[in-house]
Amino acid sequence: MLLRTESWTAAQVLAHFEVAATTLRLLNREGQKSLRAYWPAMRRDQKEMWAQAVACGCWKALASRQRVATVEELRILDEVLVWSGWIIDSRARKLVWGRAFGVPWRILTHQIGLRRTWGQRLVTEGLIQVA
Repeated sequence: MLLRTESWTAAQVLAHFEVAATTLRLLNREGQKSLRAYWPAMRRDQKEMWAQAVACGCWKALASRQRVATVEELRILDEVLVWSGWIIDSRARKLVWGRAFGVPWRILTHQIGLRRTWGQRLVTEGLIQVA
């Protein structure tokens, strides 16, 4: 984990939470195909991928291949998972993660039982605790 020396704004922290949410979606998309590997797919260079695809005859599948998480995105995910423990209020933590995943305010506040303005206040307080 990289130690932050400069102060961050709440918008920068929220941007990192959104990158972490995107990374979690990418890791979840791969799914558990077998019990032998839990590590995310490796990112390979273009030449290596095409050589492997031509060798196995599956070059059409390579053209429609989905994006995998980068090393930087995985590093940000690790950082954000640590940061989420810094948010004291569990409702604020749920709201911050929900907003990072793009869940609408109406659904989030209904699930937690708050008004939208109070939910926005909790998200702001949670992001300030991390910043």
